Amino acid sequence: SEREESGGGLKVDRHRSVGTISKVSGTKRRATPTIIEEDGKNSSYMPSKKIKKNPASSQRGSSERGSPSKRLKKPVLKRNFEEKYKLEGKVVPDQCVSNPFQVQVRTALHKATGDQRVVKILNKETLDMTKIRREIQVMMGLRHENVVRFYEAFEDKYHVYICMEYVKGGELFDQLVKHGRYSEGRAAEIIRGILQGLQHIHEAGIAHCDIKPENVLFTSDKPDSSIKIIDFGMSQRVARGKIRWLTDQVGTYAYRAPEQLDKKYTRACDMWAVGVTMFMLLTGFGPFHTASNSDTIRRIREGFHAEIKEGYGNWFPKTMKISRGAMSLISQLLDREDFRRLNPKEALAHPWLAEASESKEQLLGMRVITQLQSASAMTRFHRAVCNALAQWVPKGELYLLEKAFKESDTNGDGLMSIDEFRTTVRRFNQSMSEKDVQRVFNECDINGDRYIDYNELLLACVHHRLVSSEERLWRVFSELDTNNDNYISSKELAQVLGNRREAEELIKQIDSNKDGRISYSEFLNMWKGYS
Repeated sequence: SEREESGGGLKVDRHRSVGTISKVSGTKRRATPTIIEEDGKNSSYMPSKKIKKNPASSQRGSSERGSPSKRLKKPVLKRNFEEKYKLEGKVVPDQCVSNPFQVQVRTALHKATGDQRVVKILNKETLDMTKIRREIQVMMGLRHENVVRFYEAFEDKYHVYICMEYVKGGELFDQLVKHGRYSEGRAAEIIRGILQGLQHIHEAGIAHCDIKPENVLFTSDKPDSSIKIIDFGMSQRVARGKIRWLTDQVGTYAYRAPEQLDKKYTRACDMWAVGVTMFMLLTGFGPFHTASNSDTIRRIREGFHAEIKEGYGNWFPKTMKISRGAMSLISQLLDREDFRRLNPKEALAHPWLAEASESKEQLLGMRVITQLQSASAMTRFHRAVCNALAQWVPKGELYLLEKAFKESDTNGDGLMSIDEFRTTVRRFNQSMSEKDVQRVFNECDINGDRYIDYNELLLACVHHRLVSSEERLWRVFSELDTNNDNYISSKELAQVLGNRREAEELIKQIDSNKDGRISYSEFLNMWKGYS
């Protein structure tokens, strides 16, 4: 059987029908939703011969949208669990749990409301209370319709009780086993729900670190059921303005991003996992799943090949029809370079996921408007950085950018005039005033020739991508900080600008504490949207 960390992996049974997925041997199947978590004693890294299914999930979410908390609250564990709840049956049978003495997942009746909830019961003597409290902190800061809802937590002398919403529709994994593969329309609905939940999670400063079909539950057994993300046992906090590499060895191997294997990753690892999940929904098998962890790691390090080939592996199979739009999104999610990988907001704006009410022309037009608005008032420093990082834009984005430019360039002369830009704005963004139309156009017309060419739009695109992800800005800062002292000096800045005197002048303008160098917080303040 395959060794897998943090819960049952998947494998392709190639001797049966194409795309068949089965649970790795060694664990009995279950018909009820389960929650998967790392083993308690060594929760950051758990190689194991058995499949470790710990139903110690931090189910968290709600049927409402809400803004994420800016600060994690300190968890308060109440003492009166038995006064408020009556325990019922087990959601996950003991034989499906790696160690039923450490953790159980049961349904419980909330006495005051009569609601049925899920209670995760953890043995305090065998599990790390620090990690349990961190998990509860994360759940307390989230509230979204695509994230499972956390209600409250209790403790007594021997146990911690985490009370969550009971989601009855079962795992996405189980449905994938049942269906084999999904239609693109239904797959788009599921991926959209995952991305919306993940956007909320990321905006709250959280990296989930274990996105996979087992950790996505359906809210009901209806064909069009919405989904909820579960299991925050491996999640990690990412503080705004204090970006750092995440280093814990967590997550299930077949869904890990390449950078996770090196223990040096960011929230972008979640987007790789979404790409793997989307691929599975459309093909019925995982692109990196193999019979052994070593082969899976080798395939992940090799990366995803965005091409159509015979057979089944880390490429698009020739025998399965997948639309160009779906392949484009998967390729951008499975980009080996994390700084090029789409974030949740960017993925949701991809044409394949766009709402039916939005025409292709509208999507392209809004792309031009949004990126030019974002890039208005760029300084020479911004332009120099964006020009140097044009290769950070993925091929799929470049393709859409070229199409968007051609849509706005109505006379086909390769230049966008202010009249053409105004026409695009009036068609798709009635709220922009004439004054703002002229301001945005003039500020993005870098060479002052009264036209915006494709290269100027490309710079705007790079700028938009940078300010859309703090991880990307931090990556730029790290690249500029060539001596790794956590500051950018005038000498280092001059390497980008090509002019030492101008670098020194910019340092003076940006250096708020007057120490002659740029700190990371000062660097963030240079970028519109992070000031």
